[in-house]
Amino acid sequence: MLHRIKLLFLFIVLFGLTGCSKNSINPIVPENGNSRQFTSDDLRSLSIDQTDPENYWSVPLNVDGQTWASHYNENGTLHRAIGPAVDAPDPMLFIQQHPDIFLVSPENLIVMKDEIHDGIRYLIFNQTYNGILVAKSRVDFRYARSGKLVMIGSDIFPFIDVATKPSRSDNSAYQILVSDVMEETDPEFHNSTLVVYPAPSSGTLAWRIDAGDWRFYIDANSGSILERVRNVWDAYTATVTGGTKMTSPLDPEITVPGSYAMVGYANGTGWFAVTYGFGYSGLNGYSEFVGTTSTAYAVAGPRSPWINCKGGTGGPAGWVNDGEHHDYFWNDTNTVLSERVVFYWANASHDYIKNIDPTFTGLDFEVTGNVNGFAMCNAMANENSINFYRPADGCADTGHVPDVIIHEYAHVLTFHQYNQNVPTDVHEGCSDYVAATITNQSDIGNDIQGPGTRFRNTKNNYKWPATECGGEGHCVGNV
Repeated sequence: MLHRIKLLFLFIVLFGLTGCSKNSINPIVPENGNSRQFTSDDLRSLSIDQTDPENYWSVPLNVDGQTWASHYNENGTLHRAIGPAVDAPDPMLFIQQHPDIFLVSPENLIVMKDEIHDGIRYLIFNQTYNGILVAKSRVDFRYARSGKLVMIGSDIFPFIDVATKPSRSDNSAYQILVSDVMEETDPEFHNSTLVVYPAPSSGTLAWRIDAGDWRFYIDANSGSILERVRNVWDAYTATVTGGTKMTSPLDPEITVPGSYAMVGYANGTGWFAVTYGFGYSGLNGYSEFVGTTSTAYAVAGPRSPWINCKGGTGGPAGWVNDGEHHDYFWNDTNTVLSERVVFYWANASHDYIKNIDPTFTGLDFEVTGNVNGFAMCNAMANENSINFYRPADGCADTGHVPDVIIHEYAHVLTFHQYNQNVPTDVHEGCSDYVAATITNQSDIGNDIQGPGTRFRNTKNNYKWPATECGGEGHCVGNV
């Protein structure tokens, strides 16, 4: 229950003076700087269409009161949906309670995989029809380390209607391969499974035969070869690293692992999630993906389960071959500095908060990190985004300042910890506390306008009722 942070919040609430709505923007203002109050019009447009070049996550989906981003297949079924964590301890019950999402009954599913890796649970079902496996079907559940559900998918075929007794045996189907394509496949072994092949929409009863490096689907009645696919899974690996600032915008960049970075793979230059999917690197920046092609197009962008940096260049991309290890180094040729610094410190802030209370899930979602905004000496946040701006009025880019980034991310924490009507001074005081604690220094806006400058200092002699603050939230929050 975030005991330390909650105690701090309670202490500040006792002395709160001013109120702000849940949708307020909370700018950082220098002690003697511009005091203009910003409105939602000052924020850059936050459209889900901006997330991916082809509007991949284009459909909002209500999942137990939470808005998730989703992508649907051409047949109207859900391919993937991701969003804020929800409770779903019984996946079968969850499917039963959401028939409009999954379009399949729990009794027509069988578990194919239920594994935990690095605290993340991967649960995969296949669809069945009258007890026969439906080929290429897949229902996905992904659980975060908190045990809560953060991703689902339902690649199923809802209109199957076939007779389930084959007129051709599996051996007869195999002999078709022997006579038609044996020289090309030359299998040393084979195995066969009766399946429903999902084409046309009502399906076709078929033998799925794995022979050597290939998988064949053969009509279990006519004997025609419906499809063949390469049955060899190829591994692609990558390591992501990049430069960031550690305490000050004046610091030289140091190289750090691209922890949690999304690395995606496709069979062309289109958006990576379309064909093969994506994975997140571990703490050391290492990523591994398995696919069925010898060459893939890989994208490694500054995006993680907790932050999606937008407004920059999006990260490096290129072709990789099976078995090759690819090193992605984020620098000024493929990202902007604010992308790299915001990515690093937003993830570090999430880790810090989760280390205090691993059961807290209020921040287990993808916050939008808008960077490279119009020139303004400020930064701001709302419930779902943190926003940083290019240099102005002698200030550095606010996306280059570690404590400012942490401060804004902590605003998102406050929104999701207490929701409605949190006073401005509570918002600002708690954000300053988290920023000063993580960076282990008292300045907010450290070196923002040059060596030794700052927005304010959390180490001060302010005393309640802090009349010298004139009710200004950033100042009162530092009592």
